[in-house]
Amino acid sequence: MSGTSGSWSQPAQTEAQIIVLCDTAPDGTVTGFLRQVSYRGGLLVSTADTGLDGSSPYTVAGVVSLCGTGSGGRYSVEQQVLCDQDIADGEVMASVSFLRRYIIDSRTGAQVGLPQDVQLNGITPYETTGSVVADCSSISAIVPPDPCSSITPGTLAPTWAANHTPFPDSSTVSRTVPLLVTFPQPVSVSASVATVNGQPASLVLVSGTTYSVVTTAKISPCTAVSATVQPVTTGGCPEGAYTSPAETTHPLSPAYAWGWNPSGRLGDGTTTQRQTPVPQASGDDTHFVTIDGGAQGFSLAIDDTGRVWGWGVGGYGQLAGGQTVDALSPALSLMPSGVGAAGIAAAANTAAFLSTEGRVYTAGYGALGQLGTGGTASRSTWSAVTFPGAATISKITAGVDHLLALSDTGDVYGWGYDGYGNASGTTALTNVLSPARVAFPAGTVITDIAAGSYFNVAVDTDGQVWTWGLDNYQQLGDGDPDTATSFAPAQITLPAGVTAATVYAGYYNASLITPDGQLYVWGSNVWGSAGQGTTTPVTAASPTLVTLPDSTVGMAWGTDSAIALTSAGEVYTWGYGGSGQMANGSVDAVNPAPLLVTALPDGVAPTSVAACDYGNFVTVGTQC
Repeated sequence: MSGTSGSWSQPAQTEAQIIVLCDTAPDGTVTGFLRQVSYRGGLLVSTADTGLDGSSPYTVAGVVSLCGTGSGGRYSVEQQVLCDQDIADGEVMASVSFLRRYIIDSRTGAQVGLPQDVQLNGITPYETTGSVVADCSSISAIVPPDPCSSITPGTLAPTWAANHTPFPDSSTVSRTVPLLVTFPQPVSVSASVATVNGQPASLVLVSGTTYSVVTTAKISPCTAVSATVQPVTTGGCPEGAYTSPAETTHPLSPAYAWGWNPSGRLGDGTTTQRQTPVPQASGDDTHFVTIDGGAQGFSLAIDDTGRVWGWGVGGYGQLAGGQTVDALSPALSLMPSGVGAAGIAAAANTAAFLSTEGRVYTAGYGALGQLGTGGTASRSTWSAVTFPGAATISKITAGVDHLLALSDTGDVYGWGYDGYGNASGTTALTNVLSPARVAFPAGTVITDIAAGSYFNVAVDTDGQVWTWGLDNYQQLGDGDPDTATSFAPAQITLPAGVTAATVYAGYYNASLITPDGQLYVWGSNVWGSAGQGTTTPVTAASPTLVTLPDSTVGMAWGTDSAIALTSAGEVYTWGYGGSGQMANGSVDAVNPAPLLVTALPDGVAPTSVAACDYGNFVTVGTQC
C-alpha cells in the first residue's frame, strides 16, 4: 500500500508562571496583584489576574508595571514543593506533591494574605486532604510561615479622645458614641472587638485611622465610660487589648426650651410646639452657658469653649455657618480663627457676638445697616465691626433691627434701623451703617444696656435708668401717659430708694434688677406681662415691683411674656402664654401673676434664662 509518511510528537505540555504586578490608579494609589500566565509550546494560552491572596478576581484600574523584588519593587512570590500524605497507623497510604506559594512583602518580610496551593502545573488549585510534609519521602509535618510574626506588642497602641460631635439621632441626655480612638495604622472594623463599660460595642471609621467606639445601648448622663478595644490588623493579625482612660458623660442637655417652634425656634430637632421644657438636640457634650433669643425666630448660644451656635430661621445667613438655611437643632457657626466669644446678641434676622478681646462680629441681614460694617449687604459668615477710636467693647445687645454696644469706658454705640432714634439717639432718623456714639449728658458713664424692639434702656454708675426710642406701650417707663417717641436718652424716675444694677428689654416691656435682687418692670400689661396679678391697667407707665419669693438674679423678655431666675434656682414665667411659654402644659393666653416652672427634670440646676419671641430657654449646670 502506498501513502505519505508522517511523524508524531507528544502534545506540548502547558506551563504556568505567576508574576506579581503593580496597578497604579489615576489617583496614585498602588495595588499589588497576581497575574498567572499559561503557555503551551511557547505560545501564550491565557492569563488570569487575582488579588494577592490568589483567590478573588482582580480588575486592573490603572497602569500595570512589574513590581517584584527582582525589579526593586515591593512584592515577591516564594514557593515550596510540598507533599500531601495520607498516613494511617504510621504508614503512608498515599502521597501527592503540590506547590505552596507565598506572597512576601519585601519591605517588612511579612507574608501577605494566605498561602495558595496549586498542582505542580502551577495552574490548577489544589486542596490538601492529609498531612503536609516537606517531601514525599518524609512524614514530618511542615509548619507554615506565621503571617503575623512581624506584629509585635504595642504595634497598634492607640490614642484616645472624648467625642464632642453632636449626634442628631441620639438623645441629648445620653449618647451612643462616647469615645474616639486613633491607631497607628488601619484596623479591621469587622474583626476588631470593642466594649464600653463591659458592654458590646463596635468601631466605625471616622477618617484615616480614627474610629468611633459605638455602643449598642445609649449611655446615661453622669456616667464614667471606658472602652476596651482588641484591634485586628487589616491582614487579620490580632494585637493585644487596649483600655481608654475614663471619660464622664455630661449630665444634662446643653439647655432646655419650650414654647412656639416653627422653623426649629427651640432647637430641639423638631418643629413641634412644646408646652413643657424639652432638651435641645446638640448632644450631651455640648454645654451652653449663655443664650440670647432673637425677635423673629432664631437664637444664639455660647458653649463652654467659647464657640457660638445658632438655630431656627437662617434665611439671611444669621446662623453664620456659611449657608442660608434653617436649623432645627443648634448648628455651630464658622468662628473666626483663634477667636472665642464672651457675649452674643440676636436681632430679628441679624446675629452678633462679642469676642473675649472686646471686638464685635456680625452676620445675617444687613439691608438696614444692622451688620455695622458700613454697607447694606447681608452675610452668612462673621464680619468684624469697627468702632470709633478702636473702642474696646464690654457688652452687646440687639433689638429688632438695631444693635447697641457698651465700651469699657462707659460709652454707648448704636447702628442699624433708626426710625425712632433708637440707633443714634438723635432725630436724624437715617439708618446708621456703622457704630455711632449715642450722646448722654456730660459726665454720664453707662454700666449696662438693653435694646428692646425699637427702644433702649441703660443704667449709669449711680444706678439711674435712661431710656429712648419708641414708647407706644409705655416701654420707656417715663411715667408720662402719652406715647411720644423719645429720640434722645432721658433719665426716668425710679421709686424712692430704688437703684438699678442691670436692665432688660423686650418687645413692649423693660425692667431692672436692683443690687439686692428686686425686680421692677414697666410697659405693656395687655396679657399680664407687668406681673401684677391683673391686666388692669393695660400698661405700667413707671417701674413697678414684681413680687417673687426670692431675689431675682436674671430675667428675659419675649413678646408680651417674661421669664425670671431667682437666687433659689427657681424659674418663674408670666404674661402671654398662648404658645406654651408658661411651661405648665397649658396655652392659656393671659397669665398676670408669676408661675413657678415645675416641669424641668429632677436634678436640673438652672444657671440662666433667655427668651425669643414666643419661646423660653434655660441653661443648666454641669455638675453631676
